[in-house]
Amino acid sequence: MIQGRAPSVPQPRTAAPVLLFDGDCAFCSSCVRWAHRWVRPTVAMVPWQWADLAVLRVSEERCRSSVQWVSAPGVTKESAAAVAALLRTGRPPWPGVAGLLELPGLRGAADAAYQWVAANRHRLPGAKPACSADSARSPEQPQSSPSRTRTSAIVS
Repeated sequence: MIQGRAPSVPQPRTAAPVLLFDGDCAFCSSCVRWAHRWVRPTVAMVPWQWADLAVLRVSEERCRSSVQWVSAPGVTKESAAAVAALLRTGRPPWPGVAGLLELPGLRGAADAAYQWVAANRHRLPGAKPACSADSARSPEQPQSSPSRTRTSAIVS
């Protein structure tokens, strides 16, 4: 070892930001399909059940409570802020919509709207009983079949 220099320790990193969503929830999966079609984000959207949460440094508890935007391991935004981060990567006019959601006066309203949707997603169109935040589900077996690749292809 060279005097005065610490050994280089490789750190887990994502190749690009990733949005983690609940792959067991049909409503959440429908929102992701909608975003793919209309927003066309430049980032991966992956069910948290398929992600290597330890590498991303995100807890299962946080993933169960809201969508997670992971820009680097352990660096996250959640709820409405995660949605705004995703919109920012899309084609126009979505980056502008993201800017509006991030304004101080609208940020609280966006968070409140997100929390209402999250609490009621099992009642929304396309939802199934597994969409209930209170439902007991096995994280090893998502009920939906998301079309994205596993994060092992995204995380290096």
